[in-house]
Amino acid sequence: MSQWFSLALFLYSSLSSVVAHSQTPKNVILVLLDGVRWEEFYNGIDGKMDPAHSGEQIFQTMNPLRDPHALVLGPKSECQTIHTSNWVTMSLPGYQSIFGGRTPWCFSNDCGRAGPPTLFETFIQRRFLESSIALFASWKKIDLAAISSAGLKLGLTHWTHNIGMQAFDHPEHKKTNQLQFQDLPQWNDARKDVYTFEHAKLYLEREKPRLLTIQLVDSDEWGHLNHYPNYIKTLKQYDLWIADLIQTLGVMGEYGKNTMIIVSTDHGRGPDPSNWSDHGYQKGGKKVWLWTHGYTRAPQDCLIPWTHSRIRRFIESILRKTSRT
Repeated sequence: MSQWFSLALFLYSSLSSVVAHSQTPKNVILVLLDGVRWEEFYNGIDGKMDPAHSGEQIFQTMNPLRDPHALVLGPKSECQTIHTSNWVTMSLPGYQSIFGGRTPWCFSNDCGRAGPPTLFETFIQRRFLESSIALFASWKKIDLAAISSAGLKLGLTHWTHNIGMQAFDHPEHKKTNQLQFQDLPQWNDARKDVYTFEHAKLYLEREKPRLLTIQLVDSDEWGHLNHYPNYIKTLKQYDLWIADLIQTLGVMGEYGKNTMIIVSTDHGRGPDPSNWSDHGYQKGGKKVWLWTHGYTRAPQDCLIPWTHSRIRRFIESILRKTSRT
């Protein structure tokens, strides 16, 4: 192969990649990783916690510098920062901000249901197909962010949401159902992420949803247990799963070409060895991050700082532009 032909092939491949990303996506996969610090996202392994592996890269696929055209937000972003919308920096207020598109009146993980309508309820009310909206979550309490009390009264619950230890009623999920009850985590109110991801991936391949949300919690649990090696191991597994999603979309034809992935977190953690295992008011965790695949950053994305509440509006803008209902 001649040198010029190789160069032409390289330029064509690069241009094709840019063109593919310049199209407005029609579908969104939102992945929420619980309690993952911006420090590990940008800097790799924290030398204050693990001096022997200081700076070792964790995220190969979700490398914030990998695609200069992608939308990446955080303390070191050339685009914009992103913070939690609430000052308590805890999980339920974080998820209620993301799904609600506003700062909720919720200051702990023990508050009530989100105010209406949630992100999912909005699209049900707009008559999106029920199979086109799905939530698979490891943490049981995310139900209080996904479904409002008004949504319960109005019957806006006929969409796919598989949360905590719930089995999924479909023959393809039988083995995963069995395994999740045999292989229980050492914490309460959640199942292991491996089974949440497997349920979500099976559903993705079968149903091709417009909006698929996947919430994973092992990272936060290992953080609270002050087990930094397992926290890092979990983050590396998350990166492999994101790579798996990208590879899966790559063989799903037009659907895969028109699907973007958004990855973010509900809160950060303390910055030092003495407090990294915790988060909350005056404990750290307000600075978060966001990474995308399959979406080309637009100038307006970088005009003002982001908070959690803007994620919902961003997703709605994508799905409204390309509604096929």
